[in-house]
Amino acid sequence: MNEPHGRAEGDLHHPPLGALCLLVFLAVIPVTLLVPILKPLVLDRYSVSPFAAHAFLSANMVGAILAAPLVGWAIDRIGRRLPIVVAAFVLDALLILALGWAPNYATLMIMRFFEGITHIAALTGVMGVALAMAHRNPIRSAPIMGAVGASIIFAVASGAGLGGALSRGGIIRPLIGATIIGFSGALISGWFLRHDRDVPSHKGGPGLSALARIFRKERALLVPCLFTFADRLLVGIIISSFNLYLVHHLGWTPKRFGFLMSTLLFPFGLLCYPFGKLCRIWSKSIIIVSASLLYAVFVAAFAWIDPGWLFPSMLLLGVISALNFSPSLALVADLAGSESRSTAMGAFNSAGSLGFLIGPLLGGTVVQSMLASGAPAENAYKMAFIAGGSVSILTTIVAIPFLIRLVRAGRTT
Repeated sequence: MNEPHGRAEGDLHHPPLGALCLLVFLAVIPVTLLVPILKPLVLDRYSVSPFAAHAFLSANMVGAILAAPLVGWAIDRIGRRLPIVVAAFVLDALLILALGWAPNYATLMIMRFFEGITHIAALTGVMGVALAMAHRNPIRSAPIMGAVGASIIFAVASGAGLGGALSRGGIIRPLIGATIIGFSGALISGWFLRHDRDVPSHKGGPGLSALARIFRKERALLVPCLFTFADRLLVGIIISSFNLYLVHHLGWTPKRFGFLMSTLLFPFGLLCYPFGKLCRIWSKSIIIVSASLLYAVFVAAFAWIDPGWLFPSMLLLGVISALNFSPSLALVADLAGSESRSTAMGAFNSAGSLGFLIGPLLGGTVVQSMLASGAPAENAYKMAFIAGGSVSILTTIVAIPFLIRLVRAGRTT
């Protein structure tokens, strides 16, 4: 009946859900402004291969993969999110701005790597607060995580459209816009997280060995991590191979591609919250498996969809994507232990970052290999779509037996 003093204080001063969704939005949108300007930012400035452009989108994910679990562990250990989140927002804004002045491709990639670390630090800290809120309100956990998921997708959708619109003035305007948004995130997070004391402190504990202990104890967390990996891998294919196919090969403008991404992601964002509530009624497992497989098949089918049908097709894919994303967040809320909330969210973000990393690299490898063999560029890009869908389907199939065990054990639905 009696709760620790720190928990009670956290309950009294916890930021409202709307504020957390705003912070998630501000943490995600700066990096998404870069997606429509991939060609002018990388290919046009440094005269590199299509694979190098794909690799640019993966470079920050390397940093994110390495940093996400460690950031979560650090927050769980020191007991405060505020200093890490604010510093991450500021550094991320400065690194994005610096991309516009990178003197060569190697410097650009180094900056991109460190930007991935700062981006994931801000996002992990903020999402850890949302996960704590979900634990204290188990009946509302699925809608809470659905709202967080919607914020991420609205950020990606808004960033894609805004980045495309700003690109008419060159690459500098999107970079400046991302910097302003990052500084705004630092100011707003400093205000809303100023009383956040809900993170249990582990000072004097076993150090980084705690991270390994948590994963030994909570192996079930690997299941939502597999699903988010498959989901983000497909997103990585869309923002890299699909992006270059339309802009570099078919001659679309960055603005038009940004609008296409918004067509996909706005219905995704609108439906994440109601689909999160749906997880309270329907089985999360059935929803996530069905949507994951359908999503992968749809992306592979890009190889056969006429460009004239892409906009209506993207609306449908947005609905499927929301069905895929919301249950995975709800699974994390079901499975994460109370002592490892930020670590669990860090692992979840790290798995997603791994998908983002492998997606562009997979697409770039397929495209570059086929071009080197003399295949037409159109066939090379289409094969990348098929490869991405195939890997996602295989990952989902691997996760299904483990998910069934969790359902039978009563740990999720």
